[in-house]
Amino acid sequence: MCTEASHQMIDRQKQLMAKVQTIREQLVACTDHMNTYMSNCSQTATDKQTDYIQKWNQQRFGWSTGSSEDDQVTVRIETSSSDTFPGRPFALVRGTHQCDNLEVVCNQHTDVAAIAQCASVALAPGALTAELLSTKYVNQLLRMDILRLQSQYALDWDKEKRQLSLLSGLNGNVLAILSVRTDGNIALTNVQYKPNDEQDTPKTVESANADFMTKLETFTPPPTNSLDEWISEVHDFCIALSGSLP
Repeated sequence: MCTEASHQMIDRQKQLMAKVQTIREQLVACTDHMNTYMSNCSQTATDKQTDYIQKWNQQRFGWSTGSSEDDQVTVRIETSSSDTFPGRPFALVRGTHQCDNLEVVCNQHTDVAAIAQCASVALAPGALTAELLSTKYVNQLLRMDILRLQSQYALDWDKEKRQLSLLSGLNGNVLAILSVRTDGNIALTNVQYKPNDEQDTPKTVESANADFMTKLETFTPPPTNSLDEWISEVHDFCIALSGSLP
């Protein structure tokens, strides 16, 4: 009697374990199916987003093409003179950048290193295009203006700091520092007294610099970001500062 009951209990346990195993296999199969489905949905959404961004870039800036063989993206931007920069010549800008995939930009050229910092995972194509427009196009015009103005003023350009130094004043004793952002905005950030007379003592230089920094707040910037206007205004300002020295 006990033996028969034991066999029945063992049979029920085996049946129960078989059912549990069947349920476990079904759950694993459902989980795998769900993971595959979610992965496909995510990839489809990513592809649609990338396709939308590329089409938006084509309409707004120009065109972009990708190569699966060498994982490169080539972007071309065409900007007319009547658009953002009135009175400027037509500019054609091209840039090729190595990519890990369609979203993350890496191994960029050194002259547009800011692209990698600006490009987010979701908006890398748009950020790349916008950064090319500001960096390449603005820098091209800036270099042209600096080369032309260097024939009239004592100018020095620090590319890394994006600072323009102007030596001015009645006797070339005032150094003005201008900051030029990648979007073309200009600002006068500092004016310094540069002694060119042996009679100038450290105390005199310190006093002059303190006076210059106080008067820096009175500088009225030009209404535009024209480098010609900025250099002319800053030059006149430095002449006035130099004339106010004791």
